Amino acid sequence: MIQDSGKMAAAAHTAMGKIIQFRAPATEEPAPPSVQERGRHFLKFALPAIPVAVFTSVFLLCYSVEAADATSAGRVIDPAAPLLGALGVTLLISVLCIAIYEIYRRITA
Repeated sequence: MIQDSGKMAAAAHTAMGKIIQFRAPATEEPAPPSVQERGRHFLKFALPAIPVAVFTSVFLLCYSVEAADATSAGRVIDPAAPLLGALGVTLLISVLCIAIYEIYRRITA
């Protein structure tokens, strides 16, 4: 039966399509990433989340303050000022995050 396995595989290949062979398990595990590589990976994915969170928080806070002031004064809420304020703060934080990432890359290079 063992000698016929090659013939069966050839028959299965032609009759049912290609049979995918599994790879043999690796004899050794790959080396874990270095501390610099882990740090760079963390900063690469963590730093872009900061401006998004800052924009959302600043906009909601400014809009809430504007809404409270507008309701007490009996006027219409203007979202332009909170939007511009949030965009300004987010731009500043984004530049700071880019600078942090570039400085980290220079230090670990």
